[in-house]
Amino acid sequence: MIDEFDIPVNHLERATPLVTGYLLGYTAGMPLLGRLSDRFGRKVVIYACLVAFTIGSVVSATATELVPLVAGRALQGLAGGALLPVTMALAAGAVLMVTLVDVQLLAQTLHGLDSAGGVPLLMWFLAGLPVGALVGGFLASRFGERVPAVLGFAAAAAAYFWIARAVPDIEPALSLAGAALGITIAPLSSAALRTTPEGSHGTASAVVVVARMMGMLVGVAALTSWSLHRFQASTADLDTPLPFGIPEAEYLELQADYIDALDAALATQYAEVFTAAAVICLAAALVALGIPGRVRARSSSLTRGR
Repeated sequence: MIDEFDIPVNHLERATPLVTGYLLGYTAGMPLLGRLSDRFGRKVVIYACLVAFTIGSVVSATATELVPLVAGRALQGLAGGALLPVTMALAAGAVLMVTLVDVQLLAQTLHGLDSAGGVPLLMWFLAGLPVGALVGGFLASRFGERVPAVLGFAAAAAAYFWIARAVPDIEPALSLAGAALGITIAPLSSAALRTTPEGSHGTASAVVVVARMMGMLVGVAALTSWSLHRFQASTADLDTPLPFGIPEAEYLELQADYIDALDAALATQYAEVFTAAAVICLAAALVALGIPGRVRARSSSLTRGR
């Protein structure tokens, strides 16, 4: 990009508007979204932000000079403020549903448990959620929404990378994943409420819940389809042993080798799914960096000053 716009290496400050333009638009836009929602309605503002963000993306992608590129980035930032909470809720929902489904499947396939026997394994994850939610609420009240959102998603990414490497012995990593995702609950809801007027808080909360549910459905559908494809590809060359025409001892040996190969393919499949979940959490942590910090604290200090 620097080469395309002929920016000298010793004048990299000319490229800083690419970053500051987005941040300026985002910072300026966030306080205005609530008032615009009061006047025109929340749905209209969300749709307008989606259109504006699309236009900004097109302008940025097609710009051949620095000024229009900065303008496109600023428009993206201005419109992006209303979209961040929903985006992060989608990510959280996708990862949550993938965990609920795949941990139960892992318990039944690799640990040889039934559906009831898989519940204690899943409890390692579920027990961490309320604990993390309390921690996230405390951090959000003290430091604003950005700190717990980034911390929660980053810790969740680390937890899911740990799970992917530890399959099938994932109990401690599951606890960390549950607590980390729990930390993101309060800041996501708070960020959504902060961008809407008080009269629309119920709708805003519902939108976050719907986004989380949509993330669950899309996440489990996409990752399940992908993991099944990968499993079928990795087991396509396996020959199912049959107890015909060979001694029983040889058949039992072939059967044991076949089961070991299936378990190895399943372990690889689960590791890839949890790695994908880690990447989603890492992307959500990067998005969460765009949440303004300690907005409430500044607002209250301004109120006291008046």
